[in-house]
Amino acid sequence: MAVATIAAPAVFATPEADVRRRLAGATQILMGLVTLFAFGLGTRTAHGASTTFGMTLISKQGTHVPDWVFPARPVIVALALVCVLLGAARLAVELPRRGRLLATSAVLFCFTFAFMAWSAADPKGAERLIVPSLLDSMVIAATPLVPAS
Repeated sequence: MAVATIAAPAVFATPEADVRRRLAGATQILMGLVTLFAFGLGTRTAHGASTTFGMTLISKQGTHVPDWVFPARPVIVALALVCVLLGAARLAVELPRRGRLLATSAVLFCFTFAFMAWSAADPKGAERLIVPSLLDSMVIAATPLVPAS
C-alpha cells in the first residue's frame, strides 16, 4: 500500500496582524518612555525623594500595617525599563495570545504603579498615599455605576 502525504501550506501572518503587533509594541515603548521622562526623571523624584504608601485604613485604627517606604526614582526607572523591554519584545517576536495579554497587563500595571509612586514622592517624606482609603473611595464611587449599567 502506498501512503500519500500532503504538504500543509505555510501559515503566514496577515498584514493587519503585523501592523497591530507593531502598533502595540510601539505603544508599550511609548508608555515606558513617558513613565521614564515624565515620572522617573522629573523634579518631583529628584534629590532622594521617597514614596510612602500607607497601608492602614484611616477610619479603622484597630489593625496597624506598617507603611511601605521606598526610593521613588530607582523604582520608577525600573518600571519604565520593564515597559520598554516588553514593548521591544512585542516588536521583535510574535507572542502567543496569553503572552500578549500578560505583556499588556504588566505594562499597564507598571505604568499605574509608577504614576502612583510619582504622585506620592516627596523629598521630605511628609506625603503619603494611603492605599486602603484609595481603594475604599474607588468602591464607594463605583457603586452607583453598577446598577446604572
